[in-house]
Amino acid sequence: MAKLALILTDFKEIAGRERGLFPINNRPLLEYVIESIPDEVEEIMISVRGEKEAEAYGPLAEKFLASIYQAGNAMISLQLANIMKELQSDDTYLVLPCDAPLLKTEYNSFLFDVCRKFSAAIPRTIDDKRYYLFSAYRSNEFLNAYDKTNSKEMDDIVSKMRNVLFINVNALKIFDEKLNILLRVTSIEEARRAERILRSKEE
Repeated sequence: MAKLALILTDFKEIAGRERGLFPINNRPLLEYVIESIPDEVEEIMISVRGEKEAEAYGPLAEKFLASIYQAGNAMISLQLANIMKELQSDDTYLVLPCDAPLLKTEYNSFLFDVCRKFSAAIPRTIDDKRYYLFSAYRSNEFLNAYDKTNSKEMDDIVSKMRNVLFINVNALKIFDEKLNILLRVTSIEEARRAERILRSKEE
């Protein structure tokens, strides 16, 4: 079973720049995310809106031997389903946002490990907030559920999947006591916070 990673970039810009390319300590956000992906992953796909974004992310994709997937304005579920159908094999897909610079390889490897026995690994809070952008899915099970529902909302699709493991977010403290692995940079203020955290780890 192959391991693949899909990184989504279709988010609001930060200070007029593509979010995944916004610099954190002089490196683009997306670079941190890619470096957290385990070495055994066979293919990294960077999902972008269109040709303009594909050109912007092209140099980074080339640097890390990643491929660019133009998804238009498709929602997460449709992007996943389209790629899974195109590759036509029972693989495990790691799904990540481009704006999480504090992700850890150990966490991403853990998601793959969970999917050896489960059809999906999805972090969830006690009040049922689900982190679909920090999760992993077996393609056959996901597509079976996708085809069974008219809704393309992730909640509805996942409800049709068998053998899903919802992981209590607090259990992820074994990877990061403060759960900064789930920190997404959506503003300049959050970017500065991420920079401070990264610098403190280097000291």
